[in-house]
Amino acid sequence: MHHLSSKSILIQLLKYFIKLLTSVSLLIVIFSQTSFAQQKLDAEKITRLLNDPAIANKDSLINKIQAQLQEEFKDSQRITNLLDSVDLKLKNKQLLLGYNKLLKGYIYKDLNSARALTVINNGLSLIKDLNDTTLYFQLSSLKGYIYKSEYDNENAINTYFNLLKYLKGSKNYYRIGTIYAEIGTLQYKGNAISLNGDFSEGIINLKQAIFYLIKYKGGQNDFNLLNTTNTLALSFSAGKKYDSALFYFDKAIKIANNNNMPFWIALINGNKARIYINRNQFDTALYFLDADFKASLKIKKWSSASSALLMQSSCYIKTDKLALAKLALQKSDSIIDLYGSNPMQKKMSYSMYQALYEAQSNWKKAYFYQKKVITLSDSISKLYKKNELNRTQSKYILENQTKNNELLEKENSLLEKEIKLKNTIFILGILAGVLIIVLAYTFYYQYKLKHKLSTELTRKNKQITFHKKELEYKVEARTKELKTINDELDSYLYHSSHDIRSPIATILGLVEVGKLDLSKHELKKILKKIEQSAFKMDVMLKKMQDLHYLDKFESKNNEMNVSVLLNALTSKYNEDIQNLRCVIETDIEENLYITTTPNLLEMALSNIIENALTFGKPTSNTPFILKFSYFRKGDNVIFRFRDYGEGISQHYLNKIFELYFRGSSKSKGNGLGLFIAKKAIKKLGGNIRVESELNKGSLFEVSVPS
Repeated sequence: MHHLSSKSILIQLLKYFIKLLTSVSLLIVIFSQTSFAQQKLDAEKITRLLNDPAIANKDSLINKIQAQLQEEFKDSQRITNLLDSVDLKLKNKQLLLGYNKLLKGYIYKDLNSARALTVINNGLSLIKDLNDTTLYFQLSSLKGYIYKSEYDNENAINTYFNLLKYLKGSKNYYRIGTIYAEIGTLQYKGNAISLNGDFSEGIINLKQAIFYLIKYKGGQNDFNLLNTTNTLALSFSAGKKYDSALFYFDKAIKIANNNNMPFWIALINGNKARIYINRNQFDTALYFLDADFKASLKIKKWSSASSALLMQSSCYIKTDKLALAKLALQKSDSIIDLYGSNPMQKKMSYSMYQALYEAQSNWKKAYFYQKKVITLSDSISKLYKKNELNRTQSKYILENQTKNNELLEKENSLLEKEIKLKNTIFILGILAGVLIIVLAYTFYYQYKLKHKLSTELTRKNKQITFHKKELEYKVEARTKELKTINDELDSYLYHSSHDIRSPIATILGLVEVGKLDLSKHELKKILKKIEQSAFKMDVMLKKMQDLHYLDKFESKNNEMNVSVLLNALTSKYNEDIQNLRCVIETDIEENLYITTTPNLLEMALSNIIENALTFGKPTSNTPFILKFSYFRKGDNVIFRFRDYGEGISQHYLNKIFELYFRGSSKSKGNGLGLFIAKKAIKKLGGNIRVESELNKGSLFEVSVPS
């Protein structure tokens, strides 16, 4: 019986050590992948979106997923981080990694073109052998779009040609047609800008585009077909092949008529008129120009209407109908005065006046407008050269950034592999060490059971005691080692995680706790904490929203009562004022009005007051005092906020308005408040200064134009 009992004890000990081994392994895995664990819930949501069987059409997959991601997660950078964690969870990994890259490309395209191109190139490399034309088409189309947006027509055209090679033999005629149309359009625009280009290559590609678009639609009307046909006609016209140009303009206007597109009808009539002017067929040109003018007025395309009148005046001058020419110019002037014009249109107007006065032998006025034409031509030429220089510079920067990003991607990949290898080696080492301890103890215990003599048992008990202490020491050492690793990982996560993830993680944790069987009192406490975390996140998002507003706002000045504004701000922070036992002292000028942008002024003053309340320092005997004063000084209104709180060290005084600066452990936010305040005041044309002494308080003075 004693032997069976010892065996049972041995089995129990083995089970205990196996559980210990499993727990240690799980801890190490969790610690090595903490960033993924924190994103688990969100990653599962995205995984379900990507694997949704209801999305059968791949063409609509990206738009639907992107819309749902943007709606649910808001922050683009957070989406890309989540996509990284989703990669390991998908079934057809290589293909879905490609869709992952496409999603990232869409997110980055308006934020960082070089980064977007790097991600797209990685995606194209991933799927090059998968024969998935839909994904390859979407990635390449996005790549071409980015190059176009950066005015890099050469790389855009090369991208589209590579895409045509990939689609060779495909029966997706619409995609092939749209690619040829993109190439031909880029070639036409490039040659039109250079003024002496060869349009023949673009014409060939545009004809190919029309061929495939008609083949796809079975000859039906289509916007892309209309646009491509009009561009082909423009290419023929630019190459002075007027008969071919008129032929395709007629086809384009037929499509526009069939689809009731008045804008395109007006546009094409104007294009046809230019051909007849070049052929000196002025009566015919005037017919089409009149149709262009009437259609443009009907759809309120004022620039197009003005251009039609200017070309009419040219026809009238060349046919010696000077009164009609002057009338057309006066009508054009009226439209330009009401709705504005571009420099080229203005130049054409001056040229027409010069020609009119030359025809009337009014050389003084002709010379006057000739000088205007020359001055404006010089200005347009300088602007063109400047734009060309900027495009070249942007292309150079884009290429360098793309190369640097690709190198960085490779370095990150190598670093990630190295970290994974080190983690694996570390885990295996721990597992081996624990296993050796378990095996050694097991063999030793089996040997012990074979000796039943009391003296032997006594000796063995002493050995067991010794080994127990030794094992406890090793376990303690291992525990300290694991704790050190845990602390290091926690520190890394703390410093690398975005501020906004902290309240989200808090809410998720509280929600999990809330699922337990808790009392009403405990649930109320949890809900209160969730509310506090949500409020903290709302404050952060509000400040981020304010920053976005500051970059995008349009100045709209209104007259406002300053007293009403400050009363509203005081009410806004009433709870904080009561908690601090804050006393507000005011020294104000009655009925002071200011003409400014109310939202910006409120934003600036709100953040200054919030900062003062944050660092208030009431004592048990005296309340916290905050003094407000404002008055007019010359053309400005001066606001002063004096508090007797914590104060600011001279060392930090020049840094408090910097982005994300937090100079005290009492800071509740993410270091945006005073930065937003200063930026808003600068937008108003004002300035802000601060005086402060540590432990004595601070004075903030704001001056804004009245």
